[in-house]
Amino acid sequence: MAISLPHFTAFSKERIKASKECPLAIHFLRSSSLKPHMSIHVGEPYACTQCGRRYSSRGNLGRHQALCNAASST
Repeated sequence: MAISLPHFTAFSKERIKASKECPLAIHFLRSSSLKPHMSIHVGEPYACTQCGRRYSSRGNLGRHQALCNAASST
């Protein structure tokens, strides 16, 4: 699979910029992997509507809400 040079260059710049905030960022090979990782450093934007606990990923919030909803329905 050929990688277009403008895309590769843009992503390389994104990795270099991100690596200034997190030394692990340079190890991500795809932008789709780097963005969720960098969101960890921004804060915890996903909040449970029932208890208010906050999570850095939507998947972790989803697992929590399944447990939170089950606990409140019993």
